[in-house]
Amino acid sequence: MNHGYHTGIVIPAWEIQSTLPQLQERLGNTPYIEFGWGNNLFYPAGETTTGLTLRAILWPTKPVIHAVAIPEKAEDYYSNSQVEKLCLSATGYSLLISYIQNSFYKNKKTI
Repeated sequence: MNHGYHTGIVIPAWEIQSTLPQLQERLGNTPYIEFGWGNNLFYPAGETTTGLTLRAILWPTKPVIHAVAIPEKAEDYYSNSQVEKLCLSATGYSLLISYIQNSFYKNKKTI
């Protein structure tokens, strides 16, 4: 998905929710999830400004993961965004899923 300022990856939800059940708790029973990575000030901003964009480029902060429930095929849901379909090998797809899973902070509490 190309939204202009950010690019996201859309995958079937079940591929990731089986190992990260918190996503299903937060996003519900959705067929797809879009993931993106970005600046922790830029992503939650209600409005994109030049100052915010420059700050994100010049003074990077800790990255965040943007996860959005997609209730239908991405090209239908995001009709005004550019959608590119990728064909990955089974190994490449598995590596992509692992990368997304490993991008999440896991609070490891010790007893």
